[in-house]
Amino acid sequence: MNAKRRTASLLLGLVLAACSGTPATPTPAGSSPSAPTPTRAAPTEAATVEPSLAPTTAPSMAAPTVTPTAAPSAAAPTSTPLPAPPPSLPVAGAASEASIRLAPRPDGGLFISIAAAGGTVLASLDVDGRLRSGWPVVLAGGCEIAADPADGSVRAVCNSRPAGTRAFAYDDAGRQLSGWPVDISGGSVDDWAWDRPRLVEGQLYLVLRNWNPSSAKLVRVSADGSLRVRVIVLGPDADESEKDAAIAPDGTAYVMEYSDESATQITAVDLGGARPGWPIRIDGYASRPAFGPEGRIYVTVGMPGSSSSQVLAFTRDGRAIPGWPAELPVAAPVEWYGEGDMPPAAPVVAPDGSAYVVTEEGEYPFNGTTAYAIDKSGNLRAGWPYRTSTGLVWPGTCPCSATGCGGFRSDPVAAPDGSLHLLQLAPSAGTGGSIVAVGTDGAVKAGWPVVLRRAGAEFESVVVGPDGTVYALAIEPEEYLPDECGGKISFDSATILAINPDGTVRYRTTLVSP
Repeated sequence: MNAKRRTASLLLGLVLAACSGTPATPTPAGSSPSAPTPTRAAPTEAATVEPSLAPTTAPSMAAPTVTPTAAPSAAAPTSTPLPAPPPSLPVAGAASEASIRLAPRPDGGLFISIAAAGGTVLASLDVDGRLRSGWPVVLAGGCEIAADPADGSVRAVCNSRPAGTRAFAYDDAGRQLSGWPVDISGGSVDDWAWDRPRLVEGQLYLVLRNWNPSSAKLVRVSADGSLRVRVIVLGPDADESEKDAAIAPDGTAYVMEYSDESATQITAVDLGGARPGWPIRIDGYASRPAFGPEGRIYVTVGMPGSSSSQVLAFTRDGRAIPGWPAELPVAAPVEWYGEGDMPPAAPVVAPDGSAYVVTEEGEYPFNGTTAYAIDKSGNLRAGWPYRTSTGLVWPGTCPCSATGCGGFRSDPVAAPDGSLHLLQLAPSAGTGGSIVAVGTDGAVKAGWPVVLRRAGAEFESVVVGPDGTVYALAIEPEEYLPDECGGKISFDSATILAINPDGTVRYRTTLVSP
């Protein structure tokens, strides 16, 4: 339920044009391209952007041309074959078949991973959206990433067959750190990272889950690559009950166990074992936890068929925080559509401890969005809720002949100033989707929303850097082909937009192009 990734069937085409690692200039036809140059976006009166309109210096999708040479004579020494050229950006393929992750760097740059059938391309962009020297690198399997705010390094946790789950670490120049990679799963292909990894003071934390048999463990990988593991004891019905997990900013793992839709048990585990005060039992269907300042833990709670919901807040030792829960006059927000039931969407927590609950009206496809704001004391904030007739983006598509298919909604995020960022669908068929920033007063901030011009385009995901820069991933249709059911499917590009807090676009760089 927390994988939230597209089916990764994109062929990466790892034999792409070579990249020099230096700032690119426009490439004449027939010459070897260099690293891609982002296009600076000038604000327009309509406050709309279209990433694909910008000229790019993308490498050719074809392999570099090789001039034939005469075969050496039998007496001539044979030369050492040249190494394959490194991959570059954009990656060749359809964005709709890839899984893309974003991790802001502390210096205003951005780490990006592009996972598909051929592996994962891990790249680092500078503050102007240019590919940094020494990048990208290619890793086997699908990967989740986490950036270290202290030194600009990055960790990648990747799962592949037959290697199992391994962790990699690179410095800001793309050099692998000493002591890495680390075999986390002992070669087991059945151990998977249960939640996205988290870096805490240079140490990597993650929860591994095994479904055969059902088991879990908290893993810490120190900066030197040394491992420490704590087995997490699951409930007696571990094979039947639904479960989830999340890692707090201090490295504590919170494991959710749902015996049914009327009760949730939460257990807090660190490397010393179960934490005092836990587990706790909650009446109702609780979301995955979200984390705030001072070690606070927040969950959304609802009951099937109910028209109301709550947000609960706890301390690190499992005690309810005075003033909470906050009561909301709307059903708990959903984050999944399709077969089966899933817990509610977690609240979005701002740095000051306030929380947002973003819900939609009706059933999928939804026709409106409502967001409530709750202050640190558990009171509904004045000026809210924020309402719009436009629904949120639900990324991905299901094949026309698929049964039991579904998807997860895009995650709203809070910026350092407390503003709430939402990815919204296009209001009409003739335009694209948008990203809007709602201030702490419940009003849309000046300069927002940022709208994509092309019909069918949408923002798929968003993260916010420590300086308030918003990194939004735009997916645009580039080509349509008929599908097996008589309709059509699109082949999409993926472009990252770096948006300043005032809504102006600083750069845009294409990551994937058909």
